[in-house]
Amino acid sequence: ESDERGSSVVEVVGGDAVGSVAALGPTGRNPTWQTDKGQVSAAFAGFESPLCGIASHAWAVGTAPTGAGSDNLLPFTEYGVHDPPGTAHAPVALPGDVPVYVTVRATTGCDATLSAVSAPFRVDASPPTLDRLTLAQQSTDASSFITVAWGGADDESGVASWRLSLGSSPGQDDLLPADTRLPAM
Repeated sequence: ESDERGSSVVEVVGGDAVGSVAALGPTGRNPTWQTDKGQVSAAFAGFESPLCGIASHAWAVGTAPTGAGSDNLLPFTEYGVHDPPGTAHAPVALPGDVPVYVTVRATTGCDATLSAVSAPFRVDASPPTLDRLTLAQQSTDASSFITVAWGGADDESGVASWRLSLGSSPGQDDLLPADTRLPAM
């Protein structure tokens, strides 16, 4: 009696992969602060489902990384999503000085959901305050110079640097150009 045997090829397919998401700001990916309180941009990559493929991407903006509040500013939507290249952009009213998170959700062809959340950022729409500016002109026999003292703050995001210009008349910067940066004090 004969025994019939066969063989078949078994292909092992990797599992689904959750990607990453980053809020985009004027300083690049995952800014700590954003000055624009009317729009959000994000980039995402790496969502994969080798067996089922990715059917769609949606995104949300909220004041919590997960759960209640994770989509309270922009509910999950495909609006503004460009895939490829894996970016999203939409007008969103953002609160001041509250952590804001971007969540991207990929839905596979098998209806599984893969989610990733950005690092938080805050909105600082107010400029620093300048509360003290003192100019003192001093002269010696050999030279003349001006001493400048200033003080101010930005309670929301701090001050990285100040710009100072000096001119021989209002609106001029012929003595010290306007692009002169001075360290924060």
